[in-house]
Amino acid sequence: MKKRFLSWLLVLTMVISLIPSTLVTTAFAANAAGTGVNISGAQALTLNTGGATQIKQDGTYIVTGNGTQPILIGADAAGEAAATKVNVTLVLNGLKINSATSPIQILGGSELTLVLADGTENVLNCTKTGNEGEFDTSAGAGILCELGAKLTIDKAQDAAGTGSL
Repeated sequence: MKKRFLSWLLVLTMVISLIPSTLVTTAFAANAAGTGVNISGAQALTLNTGGATQIKQDGTYIVTGNGTQPILIGADAAGEAAATKVNVTLVLNGLKINSATSPIQILGGSELTLVLADGTENVLNCTKTGNEGEFDTSAGAGILCELGAKLTIDKAQDAAGTGSL
């Protein structure tokens, strides 16, 4: 009887371990609603005015406000240091970034789930343009997703469980 119980406990543990960790984070973040975003365990992200805002730890972050510097998710390998891969949920709650490079950059194979807070306007604008008639690889997109990185855009939901992008 004891072996049978332990066998079932092991099976249950293995099945639960197959559930992606992003599923739990996304489920909490998807309940963001309007300006009263309140997600248990979420941290408010303050935009850095003197340089890029870097996120190097897993978690759920709520970002609001205006800025001119990009948000970097994770970090590329540099010299001897390995790339920093993180799994982040970012709730955009009235965010406006006008940056000379891509306003949101997913680096080093990181994973980002973007949630747009219901009822808010979010603007990501890369102000750099290429030379007319030429392809300029240094001009950025609104969201840069490096090779190996993953981007998921989720819609916000209100209390009734409905929402839109």
